[in-house]
Amino acid sequence: RSALAESEREKIAAVTHEVARQTERLMDSAANDLVSLRGNKVVTGKSTPMDERVEEMRRLVNAYQMFDDISLYDSTGGLVKSTTDTNHPEPFEKTLWFKRALVEQRVITSRPHRVIGHEGLHLKVYIPLQIGGQSEDYVLRARLRFQAVWDLIDGVQIGESGQALLLDQWGTLIAARYKDRITRPMSSDVDLPFWKQTAGEVQLDGVNHYFHREIIRPSETQTGEAWVVACLRPEVELLSSVRRAVTIQTMIAIGALIGGFIGAIALTFLIPIPLLGSLIGACVGATLGAWGLELSGGRKMGESAKSGVGVRGKCLLLVERQIVQRQFTPFGAVQQRSGG
Repeated sequence: RSALAESEREKIAAVTHEVARQTERLMDSAANDLVSLRGNKVVTGKSTPMDERVEEMRRLVNAYQMFDDISLYDSTGGLVKSTTDTNHPEPFEKTLWFKRALVEQRVITSRPHRVIGHEGLHLKVYIPLQIGGQSEDYVLRARLRFQAVWDLIDGVQIGESGQALLLDQWGTLIAARYKDRITRPMSSDVDLPFWKQTAGEVQLDGVNHYFHREIIRPSETQTGEAWVVACLRPEVELLSSVRRAVTIQTMIAIGALIGGFIGAIALTFLIPIPLLGSLIGACVGATLGAWGLELSGGRKMGESAKSGVGVRGKCLLLVERQIVQRQFTPFGAVQQRSGG
């Protein structure tokens, strides 16, 4: 059973690895979209007329599904032009990512966060640029949808109710089925939170879960911060899968044992194949009944050692009854064949 339990845990680890890989792929796709934006000379060029710049920004929003909108801000955070009619000011003194883009003169990507008036989470990318004839610096901000990552995490189902979580490096939930907990820290009553451990057990909503986690490096998230993918499955489900596997293996072993046993008797007494099949079925039923095994859940497996003693006797009794009822003796069978 311990080997089967370990096998179930390895399945969860494999799912976790694949979810982390797919998350990296989605963020890499977003990074490729950003390359098209950063390398677009019409949008970022110093001498591009403003009307042409805005028209190209709109074209990019329509061409790349990842972009929600693209806006141009002056150095104080005032909106200059945007592909959306909604004003989203980025005050210099209040937005860390905007400030860093100006001061460090490099592209800055925000962590996933909520946007007022919009569902889900978004990422914002800040690209510093200079416009010809202007003395001040500008910032091009693209807002990216996080929906693709949400859909990926939502779509993970392990067993009946197992699921995946995506957290930032501080344990804040950024993607999960718990939509009401998004952007909130996962609570932990232990000194070492579960998302900082490779694998183990954790209690969520009063239910014990087995979990496995993988870390997505900052270079892969494109945000400069690490993320954590954790896949969980209720412990009761995991144990149920183990019991079911044990039951199936036991049934196979019992079937092979009884089949060989009755097969030997069949050769001795020349029992026809149809009757042989019914005898095997009856013996398997008697065996399972004596051992208390059930394919649906394996709920009774405790008394096998005590009840198994009488299984062979029950099978012998069944075979003996069939032999007596049909008068299948070696001599009788030969006489019937020769007479027919």
